[in-house]
Amino acid sequence: LVSGSTFGLGGSCVQRLLSVPLQTAGRQRSTMARWQWMAAGVALATVVALAATWWETPLHTPAEPAGPVPTPLAWTAQIEPLAGDGHPGDRDGASAQARFADPYALLRSADGSVYFTDAGDNNRIRRRLPDGRVETVAGQGEGRIDGPALQASFNTPSGIAADAQGNLYVADTGNHAVRRINLLTGIVDTLCGNGRPGAPVEGPVAQARQVALDHPVGLAIADNQLHIAMAGDNRIWSYHLGQRSLQWRAGSGSIDERDGSGHLAAFAQPTALAVVQQVLYVADALGSSIRALQLRGDLVQTLVGQGPWRFGSEDGPRSD
Repeated sequence: LVSGSTFGLGGSCVQRLLSVPLQTAGRQRSTMARWQWMAAGVALATVVALAATWWETPLHTPAEPAGPVPTPLAWTAQIEPLAGDGHPGDRDGASAQARFADPYALLRSADGSVYFTDAGDNNRIRRRLPDGRVETVAGQGEGRIDGPALQASFNTPSGIAADAQGNLYVADTGNHAVRRINLLTGIVDTLCGNGRPGAPVEGPVAQARQVALDHPVGLAIADNQLHIAMAGDNRIWSYHLGQRSLQWRAGSGSIDERDGSGHLAAFAQPTALAVVQQVLYVADALGSSIRALQLRGDLVQTLVGQGPWRFGSEDGPRSD
C-alpha cells in the first residue's frame, strides 16, 4: 500500500496511482462483455444454421422431376368395376349392364379402348370403348372359322397382343392356333395352327393352317416378333411377323423349373407373357414362379418362386 507521505507527493498522487488499476479493471470488464456478446452471437448463428438444415420444408422447393409420381410404399389399392354387372352372359352395351363369360386377358390401346378375350362360352373378342360402351369385335361362338370378324369363331381365346399396324393377335387355345384380327379391314385369319395339338417345328411357315401348335396361351410382341407361351409343350416360341417363321426360343419341353440358356432351361406350363425392353417375363403356372427370358442370348432366370408344386402366399425376400 503506497501512501502519499512516503514519496512526499501528497494525497492527490495516491489518488492518481490508485486510479490506474481501477481504469484497467474497467477496460477488462468491457472487453469481457464484448467477447461474451460475440460468443452468444456465434452460438445463435450456429443454432439457426443447424435448424435450417433440419427444417422439413426447404426455403426454395426444387422443381418436380419429369415423369409419373412414384407409387408410395404401403399404398392402398382401389378396385372398381370397369365393365360387367357381375353375372355371366353375353351382352353388349353400357359397361355397367354388359355381361361376359370368363374374360381372360386384356390390353389397352392408344385410343383408350380396352380389348379382352371372352374365353368362356362366348368365345368372343370384346372391347370397352372410352365412352363406356362394350361391343363385340370378333367371334360368334365356338369354332375355327376365318373371315369377317363377326362371322369368325374361336375356341377358348386366351392371350391377346397388338402391333402398331392395327392388328390384334389372339392365342386361340382350344383350336391350338394363333389368330389375327385386322381392325382396319375387319377380317380374321389364322397366323398358324391346324386345330389339333402337336409338336411345333422350327422354320418358315408356308401353310399357316397346317402348322402344329400345342395349347398356346400367352402372347407378347417385341421387335416384330410374336412371342408365344406354349403351355402344352412347356416351351417359349417366337413367330417372326416379317419372315413368317417359327423359332424355338427356350425350354426343353419337360415339366420342370430349370434356369439356363435357351433349350437347356425348363418351364412348367408357361401361360402369360410381358415384354419390358429386351426382357420377356413369363408366368410359369405349374412352377408357381415368375421367370425372365433375355431376348438377347435367350438366358432364362427365375425371379420369384420355389419350383413346381411349391406354392403359397408369403411375402418377403426372394429365396435363392
